[in-house]
Amino acid sequence: MRNTVSSKAFSLIEAVVASVIFMIAVTGVFASLSALKRPVATTDKALGAALCGQQFLENLRASVDQQDWAIASSKLRPTGSVAGASCVENGVTYSINYQVVAVGTTARKGLVTVTWP
Repeated sequence: MRNTVSSKAFSLIEAVVASVIFMIAVTGVFASLSALKRPVATTDKALGAALCGQQFLENLRASVDQQDWAIASSKLRPTGSVAGASCVENGVTYSINYQVVAVGTTARKGLVTVTWP
């Protein structure tokens, strides 16, 4: 009769193989997380640009009155592209350019462009 010893412990080879499999899985998770970092940063900058553009338009709308509408040096006069202002959101400086276009005889349309580095 043959006497076999049943071992309930892990061997060294089994531990090494399990460690290698675990490291491959962890590397994949970290690689996917770092790949998500760039699109999130771009989205944050686009959101900051939208916020700066909205604030600029609100300030421009707040200055609309009959006196400012008719003055030749007004921000609301129909012109070519004008360098507007700059805005800082979350440490990023945004440049705001705008253009006012006459629509008919009594209306004007503002086009705002926000850029960032």
